Amino acid sequence: LAREKGKLQELLEDEAEARRTAEAAQLHDVQAMWKKFQNTLVEERESYARLEESRKALVSLLRY
Repeated sequence: LAREKGKLQELLEDEAEARRTAEAAQLHDVQAMWKKFQNTLVEERESYARLEESRKALVSLLRY
């Protein structure tokens, strides 16, 4: 019985370690996706700002 209890404890510890590893990997993936999303937002804002500057310059040229 003690041997079976020891095996069960070892299996439980292995399962807990595997779960922690999987959770850490998922967290890393989520963080990477969030960072990519944030970078995309920054790039889009910069792109729209450049587009707005170009639009303003064109409107300014057309007025003269």
